[in-house]
Amino acid sequence: MSTALKPVPTSNAIEQVLLAGDLSKLSADQRLAYYNQVCTSLGLNPLTQPFAYITLNGKLRLYALKDATEQLRKLHHVSITSVSSQRIDDVFVVTANASDRSGRTDAATGAVAIGSLKGEALANALMKAETKAKRRATLSICGLGMLDETEAETIQRAPTYTVEAEKPEPKALAEMPADTCRVLKVDPKRKGNFEWADITYVTAQGEEKTAVAKMGMVALLEAFAQDNTVCELIVTTNSKGKAEIDEAKRYRTEPVIDAPPTVAEVL
Repeated sequence: MSTALKPVPTSNAIEQVLLAGDLSKLSADQRLAYYNQVCTSLGLNPLTQPFAYITLNGKLRLYALKDATEQLRKLHHVSITSVSSQRIDDVFVVTANASDRSGRTDAATGAVAIGSLKGEALANALMKAETKAKRRATLSICGLGMLDETEAETIQRAPTYTVEAEKPEPKALAEMPADTCRVLKVDPKRKGNFEWADITYVTAQGEEKTAVAKMGMVALLEAFAQDNTVCELIVTTNSKGKAEIDEAKRYRTEPVIDAPPTVAEVL
């Protein structure tokens, strides 16, 4: 069993997490422990990545992905009892009504701008509004006041600032496992409604490479750069022929055998 000391956040960091909901003050290890504890408290499997990070108004927060709402619906026996829709000017609004096994009911809406959309684009927008309504109703009836993935996608956010890290010395690179790397630069971009980030990283062999990453992964990569974390990246080629990061995780030198720490242990 590992005897390494857990990083201890400052009192200001604790206040930012508990009162302001800002996870950026925690280290990578502390964020991981917090993430696991949130999953444990809700009965969710952290290995399926039910949550992701998003930066809003300068604060790093968790938002719910598809796996989170699907697992919550099964755990709490949540049923969508009815769905209604209406068009208000150029906005399509769907209302989903939900109930759980105790008979408690709740409702939530999902809205998307459709403007002059036609054909497949219009069909996708209508389905997205229904999906958003159902997921928001699920989170609401389960008592979770957090963003859903479909909401996070439609929020107009200015790109975060560029994060850069110093390139490790050759000796430090030589000590890294062969398939690992370190993130050197995270440069968020925006073009119209599209957001992404250009990522520069260095391999254990000292080779600098670049790839793109979706905004849902940016906060994690920023944390890796800021903390000089040795990490593992799964990079594939997307439809435009560019290298794209599909998965990023912190490299662990030994298997995790301890139970997830409690909130008290983390904070």
